[in-house]
Amino acid sequence: MRTRGLLVTGLAVVVLAGCTSGDPDPAPTSSTPEPSADGDTWTAEELARATLDVPVEEADVLATVDGALYQVVGPDKPARILVTGASADDHGTTVTFVLRSGGGEEVYFEPYAFSRLNTGARDVRDISIIDPVAGIRMQPFLGTSGESRTDVLCTCAKQPPTMSDVGGELSATFPPLDPATTDIILEVPGFPSLEGIPVARG
Repeated sequence: MRTRGLLVTGLAVVVLAGCTSGDPDPAPTSSTPEPSADGDTWTAEELARATLDVPVEEADVLATVDGALYQVVGPDKPARILVTGASADDHGTTVTFVLRSGGGEEVYFEPYAFSRLNTGARDVRDISIIDPVAGIRMQPFLGTSGESRTDVLCTCAKQPPTMSDVGGELSATFPPLDPATTDIILEVPGFPSLEGIPVARG
């Protein structure tokens, strides 16, 4: 087991990057929300689609995988992930992806589908990447700010309340990669691993 630690100026940050040395386990649509009939107000669903939905062009997608999001009651919800970016520099590695409903409908899902170990976080901290050159698995930076030691912050996106057939963009920043690494593996709870994601160097 290998771990990494980092102290960031201005923040008391502890990097909790879980690492392992073994090999890892192995057409976009667009939607334009319309205002309500009176033309002056928006429903909650219309506002969510207007602000959260991110139409994706095929040319922007680096990798795609189908899976399902965890549900406490009832079957897991079908979903699709489209990776739209992976960039790295000496300070960290950022991955962006679009989460889309796999059933062609608006879905309300568990608030901790991506934060099972910290159900109050409601973000995507449970995702991880694998650096195949270094042979380590890494999670997003975690830490605390100021005098508070109870709220663990994450350099990752908050989980949206709903998932649509268009999709919303999420992201996370992880520790730096090995300088020789040219592609990574992305692991998202409920989805098969996505291998061979090319990394752009900053």
